Amino acid sequence: MKSIYCILAMGMIAVPAAFAGPTVIDYVTPFTSSNGVSANGVYQVGQTITVPTGVSELDSFSLVFYDALGVALDGVVENWNGSAAGSTLFTGGPVASPGSTQVLGGYFAFTYNTAIAVTPGTQLFLGLVADGGGTFGGNVAWFGYPGNLYSGGNLLFNTGGGLSSVFGVGEDMAFSASFDTVTPDAPEPGSIGLMVAGALAMAFGRRRIR
Repeated sequence: MKSIYCILAMGMIAVPAAFAGPTVIDYVTPFTSSNGVSANGVYQVGQTITVPTGVSELDSFSLVFYDALGVALDGVVENWNGSAAGSTLFTGGPVASPGSTQVLGGYFAFTYNTAIAVTPGTQLFLGLVADGGGTFGGNVAWFGYPGNLYSGGNLLFNTGGGLSSVFGVGEDMAFSASFDTVTPDAPEPGSIGLMVAGALAMAFGRRRIR
């Protein structure tokens, strides 16, 4: 009898994880005009965001940029404490210029698949950096002036002295971020039936051997 319980328990534990529907922050789709700002000679440019509630993974992010110099750009994700970047959680790329999706004119979305664990309520910096280091230049697609469309973060530049907002607060880069939540699958009735049948068959076979 103990063996039946063990088999059933093992079957229940071995249930695969499933992903709930994605949570998406999207400030790429509304970008319909040439609202850009020059970002020449920068080491990093990007957007700080606040991780939404109920998610556990950042799947991907996109930043809209007019890469005037045609430099291959890496994507980077760093912890952000409100005034400075912390540990690096992701670096990926490079993406050759232009980016993967044309948004408007010379503006392209540079998209990076991250699949990293995140904690709701924390802040992250989603950025672009030149592949191999150094500076790059172009135009940032941005929102917010004179209002603040996205309250969970800001557009930031690094011109050599660290990340900061060159406009004050309230400006946002055209960006998107897609999150998921990992939840355990509930076993289907058919799977439970198979586990029970297998356990009974094994128990019956052991009984006959005895």
